[in-house]
Amino acid sequence: MGTGSSQYNLLNDFWAYDQIKNAWVEKASFPGPARWGGVGFAIGDKGYIGLGMDAYGNRLNDFYEYSLITNQWRRIADFGGTARLSAISFTIGAKGYVGLGDDLHNAKDLWAYDPDTDSWQKMTTYTGPVRVGAVAIVIGTLAYIGTGSNQGENLNDWWAYDPISDLWLRKHDLTTDQSYLKGRDGVGFAINGKGYVCLSNNTDKSVWEYDPVTDLWSTRGVFEGSYRANSFGFSLGTKGYITMGGTPSGSLYNDLFEFDPSIPQDIP
Repeated sequence: MGTGSSQYNLLNDFWAYDQIKNAWVEKASFPGPARWGGVGFAIGDKGYIGLGMDAYGNRLNDFYEYSLITNQWRRIADFGGTARLSAISFTIGAKGYVGLGDDLHNAKDLWAYDPDTDSWQKMTTYTGPVRVGAVAIVIGTLAYIGTGSNQGENLNDWWAYDPISDLWLRKHDLTTDQSYLKGRDGVGFAINGKGYVCLSNNTDKSVWEYDPVTDLWSTRGVFEGSYRANSFGFSLGTKGYITMGGTPSGSLYNDLFEFDPSIPQDIP
């Protein structure tokens, strides 16, 4: 994990979380311009970071590869679409996917990166409303995309992308009871074949579980840390994690919380 901002400073330091030791280890710093609003994905033992906005307000389209083995970075082919921030990214199989986001017009395109050829291929354009700050979760061979906002309107639709057929599939929208999941810059991750979403850009901390078999949502308790926006979420094995983020007043967090879906939690 790396890049982002701390108060008014953009950062390029990079860190790895060791789940067994419950410790953070500093890695080689990100070599590109410091940025916020970028994206990242992993393929095998390589990590990839790109896009975002620099300290001068420029949207970026550069991309970089990080090697877990050598702890070194190298610049790769620039993103195939327009420069942007607040996009989505995910990995399915041996390719990384990047799309949507704010390119001044709110984009709907989707691109696949092939590390074997160091090239980007344009895929089928997203068929839902344009949006920024959406959540993307991979469950099995499908990516699920939703939430986010369009011109200030918070969205509650939910979509699946199938890379084999290169098609978008409409799924069950969030209901009125789940309206607080609507919003941008939420946190999403997958554990044991189910997706989890919380902390969209509002004041609710409820955690919701998505079951792709039933195409339905159910509540799974609340995030037990302080409310925050622009936080970072990931999963390792059977656990989910949420860290960083801040409040509208400018308070920033560096704590780390672990979520275990096998442990029953209080339902709000």
